[in-house]
Amino acid sequence: MSPPKTLSALPPDNNLFRTGNTNFAAALIATNQLAYARAELSEHGTVFVFEDPMQLAAELERRYQAEVFPHVSPRAYSMARSFLIEEIDRLRGRRVGGHHASKA
Repeated sequence: MSPPKTLSALPPDNNLFRTGNTNFAAALIATNQLAYARAELSEHGTVFVFEDPMQLAAELERRYQAEVFPHVSPRAYSMARSFLIEEIDRLRGRRVGGHHASKA
């Protein structure tokens, strides 16, 4: 998986799709349906942002909910989820030097 793009390289905001659903985000990445851009924190938690120049995300989400999404190999899905969990940790600042920071 490639690292997130810089903010200057992102398309206009109306060409972005945001989801807080880690499972759906991992499936999008694993099936290469939309290009992952970045993760950001919101008052509701972590939000994953994808480039969606053709505005397909609503249809992809409908298919995902209906369980007619393209097949995701368990290995690719697991790798994508691990990547997103690392992104969440990075954003929340819980990792220090590759190890979880103490909660003290």
